[in-house]
Amino acid sequence: MMKSRKKRSFFRHPAFIAVVLLVVIFALLELTNTTHILHKDKSKVSSGNASGQYGTNNNPGPGTLNKTQQGITPQVPVQTKDSKQATTHVADLLQPTGNFVSAHKNVPSTTSLSSVCNTTSGATCQITFTNGSVVKSLSSQTTDSTGAAYWNSWKPSDLGLTSGSWQVQAVAILNGQTKTSTDAMNLEIQ
Repeated sequence: MMKSRKKRSFFRHPAFIAVVLLVVIFALLELTNTTHILHKDKSKVSSGNASGQYGTNNNPGPGTLNKTQQGITPQVPVQTKDSKQATTHVADLLQPTGNFVSAHKNVPSTTSLSSVCNTTSGATCQITFTNGSVVKSLSSQTTDSTGAAYWNSWKPSDLGLTSGSWQVQAVAILNGQTKTSTDAMNLEIQ
């Protein structure tokens, strides 16, 4: 007697199952926007970096902000899908914060101090000292990629700060916007 050989169902064949699994995985990758074989990546926008327009202090380029600045976009030319014309998005200037002066009371004029100004990345920040009609300041600095500017080891005497009480302010400027913050305490020079 001859034994009959049972035919396997086509749908249970290992090759068919493998092909179906690959199709399902590919479809999931396309649907979750992981791959872009059958469609364009809509989340990407052409930024035109080939012209070398980034990397200057006035236009720091994409990717220069830290996570504490919560979604603020630097000034970046962006080519929109519909108009094909470059438009500019301007970052909002954050109110300056930080340790504007490292000491406040009974400070000798020859003491080394430090100052920090935190604001939007790429902004210019300056620390000013006011006593009556006299205004002195540290040199302006552009904030780094984390939005900070530092002045290390400066002396009140080097700025011409004389004995008395000096109001301390931080002034931040970016793309025509200006924001000023006043220190809660004056700098008291002996």
